[in-house]
Amino acid sequence: MADTKLSNLTELAAAPATNDEIYIRDVSEVAASESKKITISNLFTSPTINGTIATTGLTLPAVTLGGAVTMNGQAFDAGAGSMQMNTSNYDQGFIIQSSHVDHGGGTIYKKTASISTIGSTLAVPYRIEGKDADAANQVWIKHLCSLNNVTSGSETCSLYWDMVSGGNYTLNRAMTLSGAGALWLDADVSFGTSIDSAAVADEVSIGGYEISAGHRALAISSEEVVVTEIDETKFSHKLPVRINGATYNIMLTTT
Repeated sequence: MADTKLSNLTELAAAPATNDEIYIRDVSEVAASESKKITISNLFTSPTINGTIATTGLTLPAVTLGGAVTMNGQAFDAGAGSMQMNTSNYDQGFIIQSSHVDHGGGTIYKKTASISTIGSTLAVPYRIEGKDADAANQVWIKHLCSLNNVTSGSETCSLYWDMVSGGNYTLNRAMTLSGAGALWLDADVSFGTSIDSAAVADEVSIGGYEISAGHRALAISSEEVVVTEIDETKFSHKLPVRINGATYNIMLTTT
């Protein structure tokens, strides 16, 4: 076939057939051997492409990477679903490694595209989910952020720790921490280590202290030291407390 301009080839208006041939010139060969041809089917034989090529991009069933992927400011779009990373080894998972000189480099952000509304709850990227003994799916712990005030300049929020209690996907709000630092627990606080108390500047703390073997008491550390009071008639109020199954009265005064 004589040489023809590409614009004059009417065959270009239709999709090529499997056995159609493409001629190429191999400049590494001598002149007599530099003309070569390849069929359309062989052109895509290596590497094998089983995906779909469209104007919106390339769709592939699976990809094995041989090097790093440069995002160039782009994003992975999971649509309305979730993006999952699989690993078959213990203590392996998602790693962010930063080359920045300080510790602010590798940061995970959770952003919302819509305007925040008061009372809305945002899922913090922390959730443990797995199978129970019957192979049923179970959420074990979920970390949440509640927006208490979304007014510009007055924003406040709280953090929630929801943990499984009772099974059957029952999550109990075990702990709440406000933006101001107030901590709320759904149950009690236990002190497993004996630590003696002492006056500490600008601090009030509580713990447990082993007074003697088998006798652990509540230990209070306070900046204000305890002083001796000899005038017992000053007490005007009493506060009942429960200690080890017995009721006691703590005597109080306003002066």
